[in-house]
Amino acid sequence: MTDVTRRKKYWDELRAAVFNGNGLARQLMVCIVLFSSFFTFFFTALQLYEDYTEDVSLIEYNFTLIRNAHLTSLREALWTQDVQQIEILLRGVTQFPDMAYAGISVEGAARWASGAPLQDRYQEESYRLTYEYRGIKVDIGVLTVQANLNNIYSRLGERLLSILLSNAIKTFFVGIFILIVFQLIVTRHLYRITDFAENIDMADADRNQLILARAQSVNRNDALDRLASSINGMCRRIAQANRDIATAQDKLEKASRSAIKANKAKSEFLTNMSHELRTPLNAIIGFSDIIKNQYFGPPGQGKYQEYGGDIHASAIHLLELVSGILDLSAVESGGRDLEMAALEMDDVITECLRVIGPIAVAKKINVIYDGKAGSATIWADHTSVIQILLNVITNAVKYTKAGGEINLSVRSTNTGSKVVISDTGVGMHSERLQQVTETFTRVNPDPFIAEEGWGLGLAITKSLVEQHGGALKIQSEQGIGTTVTIFLPNEEALPGVVHR
Repeated sequence: MTDVTRRKKYWDELRAAVFNGNGLARQLMVCIVLFSSFFTFFFTALQLYEDYTEDVSLIEYNFTLIRNAHLTSLREALWTQDVQQIEILLRGVTQFPDMAYAGISVEGAARWASGAPLQDRYQEESYRLTYEYRGIKVDIGVLTVQANLNNIYSRLGERLLSILLSNAIKTFFVGIFILIVFQLIVTRHLYRITDFAENIDMADADRNQLILARAQSVNRNDALDRLASSINGMCRRIAQANRDIATAQDKLEKASRSAIKANKAKSEFLTNMSHELRTPLNAIIGFSDIIKNQYFGPPGQGKYQEYGGDIHASAIHLLELVSGILDLSAVESGGRDLEMAALEMDDVITECLRVIGPIAVAKKINVIYDGKAGSATIWADHTSVIQILLNVITNAVKYTKAGGEINLSVRSTNTGSKVVISDTGVGMHSERLQQVTETFTRVNPDPFIAEEGWGLGLAITKSLVEQHGGALKIQSEQGIGTTVTIFLPNEEALPGVVHR
């Protein structure tokens, strides 16, 4: 680019900054003008208010002077009916600054006046004129004085116009100066950066290098230099990303080939599994058919014992195969085995309260356990019962406000124990009770919800209770609280059997 072309482009950019409404420099100038105008109006208003209060105070001071200096003379002149003296005194009153009218009325009728009475924008004071004659105060008239506020408003208007005009001229020239300086220092380099960004060759990004036409300075490392450095770094990262993408594509192709092999291996696994299942089943069916139909005579003769051993071996092989599949499924699905044992309910609840107690104290919630579990015993998995009770108690603490109360009690029956946990929390609507124990269901803001930290909340609680052969019952009322009743049997129960 030649010097002539560069200078022409520079002046084009400068004109664009001045006349293009979207230019950053012009936007900055507008912001400066608005900012300056705001403070100009603000401080001008303060100054005008001070001037106004000063002028009003001066009027009040003049009223005080009139009251102290003229009322006595006016009483004397009015009592003696000295008309000339009255007129002189009234003219003296109107000689005070901004005093436009002074008049005396006797028995409601105007008698003497200096100036014309005002109709608007005035401040008025009235003074009763009394004269003491032989110890008796006699009302002889009323002096009315009006101050013209138009003079004050005129002076304020002139000051306002002068201040605004001077500040407008100053702001205009300052804005133009800042606009040009901003164009020289910032905007033209931003245009350069924009042109560079629009012409980056993404296929060969690391060969792009942004260089700003700025005077070199050893100590300068301002925002534009950092921006240029960041863009150059971005170009290098884009180039590296392109190389990484190419590498990733190669890995993806390899992974795709591996997936095809894995899919083929899966198909082979299913084929072999099918074969492994059918083989022992066919052996069991075939040998049992021989024994059933007594092809080799009555049982106990010939090869029946050998066939019985083959049936037993096939069944063992089939059991081992199915057990392996079920174990794999249990691991993948997060299933658990219950270690059932006789548990004392009082020990279990005490252990739970030891965990939840500090949390309840911190929330200023009173947890009450009646301690009447006594020798109540259940048949359950210790870890699962702890999780069941902690899920419910934690929900109760979480949704009970400070000052609330949580009550725990245990009632023994012939078949097990009932744990009742009631709170004075927020409660929930009856229509939501059917949802809170469903898997992965969250019903906000009800307290019995699946919350992070306890897995699936009451969904897991209900599942674990029923896995123990127990039952879960929830009663709740919005704004009153919730009561959860958990039944756990005291003897080993078959899975799926629910005690009520």
